[in-house]
Amino acid sequence: MIYPIVLAGSLHQTSLTQSPAAGSSHAALPSHLQPRGDGESPFQDLLRALHRNLTAPPTLVADHRDRAVSCRQLQDIGGVGQFVLEPTQGGSAGAICAAMTALQEWSSVTADDFVLVVQLCRGGAPAQDMTPLIQEGQQAASTGALVAAGTRRLGPMGHYGWLQLAPTSEAQGELHAVSRRFDAAPPLGSAPANFNGVCGSGCYLARWDVLQSALHAMGDAAVSLARKAVRSGLHHRGKVLLDQSAYRQLPDTRFERAVLPKLIDSGRLFALPLDRVGQAVDTHRTAWATDRVHEPSH
Repeated sequence: MIYPIVLAGSLHQTSLTQSPAAGSSHAALPSHLQPRGDGESPFQDLLRALHRNLTAPPTLVADHRDRAVSCRQLQDIGGVGQFVLEPTQGGSAGAICAAMTALQEWSSVTADDFVLVVQLCRGGAPAQDMTPLIQEGQQAASTGALVAAGTRRLGPMGHYGWLQLAPTSEAQGELHAVSRRFDAAPPLGSAPANFNGVCGSGCYLARWDVLQSALHAMGDAAVSLARKAVRSGLHHRGKVLLDQSAYRQLPDTRFERAVLPKLIDSGRLFALPLDRVGQAVDTHRTAWATDRVHEPSH
């Protein structure tokens, strides 16, 4: 089973749009909840894709202030999901840890299950089709690797950093071992055209036990605080409002900075370029395949 976790919290993942004129129903909505011309938001695009391709309902990490809008948009498309509501600002590493803790209370998760982490970009929904990440990344993930989706187009998107790929001899088909990570741009002296790497998308696939263990890179104390925030939070019908006193003590640590370097050092981080030759990338909508992706049975 693949369990999707979506980080959709405006507190740490997306920027608030400027508030329109008084009386507007969309005042102060984060960009991923803003309806477009067709009446649906990037958030709903992503939810449709998840429901179409996976059987497990998504666990959605959201700003507690966006709870009503997020729930309504989920219901409007006939979707189901669980909510982890952030009471205060937190880093993505702590948010993922909290979501996994809540998910264990809501579902019968096993160590061999998979986790698909999707972070909503600052401009809206993920720019890439996630189907290849699921189809081609599962085999590597099943052996204990974390697979990161990325794009070879080294444009302005750099919120999730750049991953330098190891020599082709270490590649496994379309998957490439990652040798280094850069926070903002390719190294000085290396022209983007000559940089053998991908721009991160903030989307990852890993086995449950692998991701759970990797999160300890942010420190055992931080993991304990994230778990306490869930267990001491307010629970009600598939929603949990995280305990503020515990969650606010978490370091504001990004997953990419706290966790990925440790996986690179151990040779367990692989990257999958989603815009390889022959595959179109839609930068505005999440265009997943219509057919359901086959998941491993247990």
